[in-house]
Amino acid sequence: MSDPSNNDIWAAGFAAGAATAQRRSTTSKIVVACLTVVVLMAAAIIIGFTHRPSNGPVNPLPSNPIHFPPVASPSTAADTPRTPTFVDMNGNPVVPYDTSVYDPTYVQEADAQPDLGERFKVPSVNLDVPLGSVNVVGGLIDPPGFTSVYWVKNMGVSLEYADEGTVYVVTHSLKSPSVAPGDYMIDQNTATVAVQKGAEIDVGDRTYTVDSSMTVSKDELGQQTDLWAGTPGMLVLITTVQAGQYLPNGQSVTNVIIIGTLVS
Repeated sequence: MSDPSNNDIWAAGFAAGAATAQRRSTTSKIVVACLTVVVLMAAAIIIGFTHRPSNGPVNPLPSNPIHFPPVASPSTAADTPRTPTFVDMNGNPVVPYDTSVYDPTYVQEADAQPDLGERFKVPSVNLDVPLGSVNVVGGLIDPPGFTSVYWVKNMGVSLEYADEGTVYVVTHSLKSPSVAPGDYMIDQNTATVAVQKGAEIDVGDRTYTVDSSMTVSKDELGQQTDLWAGTPGMLVLITTVQAGQYLPNGQSVTNVIIIGTLVS
């Protein structure tokens, strides 16, 4: 639409027509303005349903199967030195089996943050560690750290929308004598879950109670459809069992899943 200040160009020699054109221009502006408001409102509504800040409902699941890799303590890790280096909860060095954490491309896409300024707590097993965040990359969940629990930020929902979808958190466990957060939640001697049904789990400012737990092969983790259904108010915690079956190189083949329900 032409700028109103240019209407005098058309006015020369067409005085009567100009007055009519001016009225039509004003009417057109009102119509266009109204249509613009309607379009903007519609766009806002659409955006509100397709993109909510802070991981509002619902992030789609990755197209690839989910894998949560095992790690090695120094006694079973490869001797090849790598950087960066990692430590356990006691400050002892740890070398991951999975080399993705040394790949600059993976590191950039995973965008891991070890501490978001919030805490992950399981009072019944005396676990109180930083809450971090990490992305799924190509179906792989591999937080590059062994002292935090990591919220999976591009899967499910954020804590802000915990009542509208599933919150996913992951953490490593380690072979003795090394210690990671997952070791608090598992009896590694018996390969059983130490966090009992009804126990409290605090994820930032949200509180869950444990409903159930299960062990599952790493190869079958992505096939557990109930875990990936986006159930409102659900917490899915994934860690690794460092007891039971191992691959020839010493890697554990089993994950532990702890499922909770939102309380507040």
